[in-house]
Amino acid sequence: MALVVAVNKPATMSSLYEPDSHQPSYAVDNVTVCPEGLFTAHSLSDFRPWIKIDLLDIYDLNSVVIYNRQDVLGKYIDILDHLSHSGALLQ
Repeated sequence: MALVVAVNKPATMSSLYEPDSHQPSYAVDNVTVCPEGLFTAHSLSDFRPWIKIDLLDIYDLNSVVIYNRQDVLGKYIDILDHLSHSGALLQ
């Protein structure tokens, strides 16, 4: 069973789309199903948007799981494409 180390850890991001419903803390709240796109971490249309999660310790990570939004707009957002063009290391 995987240990989820990011739950409820401090998170910040480059911008907020709608501050009332798109806080960075929603990226670490352990809720993975948000069919209407509300209460998700969502930035503005930044050139290179980012999110930083402070794990508050050092961990040897085997994997990182990123959940995309499940509403109709999520179909148009290719997370892996964004990551590969951001300089992130993907394996």
